[in-house]
Amino acid sequence: MNTVHYCTNYMDVHVKYNSMFNATVSDIGDICISRCHSGDNQFIIMVAVYISPDKSLRAIRDFLYENLFIYSHDASALLQKKIGKSFDELPMILSGDFNINFADDKNQLLIEFLNNEFGLTMSNDRNLSTTKYKTTIDAVFIRHLNRFESKLFVSYFSYHKPIVSVLEISDDGSGKDDDEKVVEIMDGS
Repeated sequence: MNTVHYCTNYMDVHVKYNSMFNATVSDIGDICISRCHSGDNQFIIMVAVYISPDKSLRAIRDFLYENLFIYSHDASALLQKKIGKSFDELPMILSGDFNINFADDKNQLLIEFLNNEFGLTMSNDRNLSTTKYKTTIDAVFIRHLNRFESKLFVSYFSYHKPIVSVLEISDDGSGKDDDEKVVEIMDGS
């Protein structure tokens, strides 16, 4: 079992069962990417992100594109041609504190970018605030995961409301009730 523990000023990441780990820290934000084993030689790309406050949508988009490019549809088409591998079909969870209010319609452009380039859809409701200030700056995006659910959790210790996400994984593909549950708690405090 491979385990990684990585800290930045804004994140404390613990990863188990991983075969790849990458982290980037910049003036735009921090991002940690890990390819985790989910059983049966299946992988899930887990991405944790923190975007520094007051960054433009373009800067956020460029930062995400630079760090996640290999998982985009365009890069995968090229890689399929060159090396016979593509990465845009790998299941992915992208979660973090984006420090933009997703409830504001002008920020819908980032949601559309993540969907168009990476096939990611927002798992939590963009109109349910994730902070005590009634903004939705925290988000979870997923792709190619069927049994995944994100809900807000009450927090008395942070101005963020943690998003609790549960992914049910079946070892045998039968969908029986003895499935493993992978729980991710994302709190941007």
